[in-house]
Amino acid sequence: MAKRRTKTRTVYRSSPRRAAAPIVIRTSSAPVKHKKRRRSGGGSIGGESLTSKENMALATGALALGFIDRQGMKIPTVPVLGRAGTIAVGGILLGKQLHLPIATKIGKAALVIALYQLGKEGKVSGVDGIDTM
Repeated sequence: MAKRRTKTRTVYRSSPRRAAAPIVIRTSSAPVKHKKRRRSGGGSIGGESLTSKENMALATGALALGFIDRQGMKIPTVPVLGRAGTIAVGGILLGKQLHLPIATKIGKAALVIALYQLGKEGKVSGVDGIDTM
């Protein structure tokens, strides 16, 4: 069967063409500058409060160090570091190896106490026969 040809029909409307819309050029206004507002730190020094997690953990570490010393536990000491320095090194290493944050905090607190003693007295407790902390 052969294809049949179809006729194309064009229809013209008699209505007039619509006029083109006018061209409008808009310029953007200058950006509005806002003042930056600063928030206060709540009166704390350095943006850290006294009861922050870090400070409370260090206080807990110092409390644990004092408890260990008061109980009179026999802890082997490294000659140069003394008792507080040995606890500091042991606590930091134990905390890092076993992932115990409290042991790391005890080590940091002991380090601070050992350095305080070294600065004040020139030696750390547990060194040269001095066994007081």
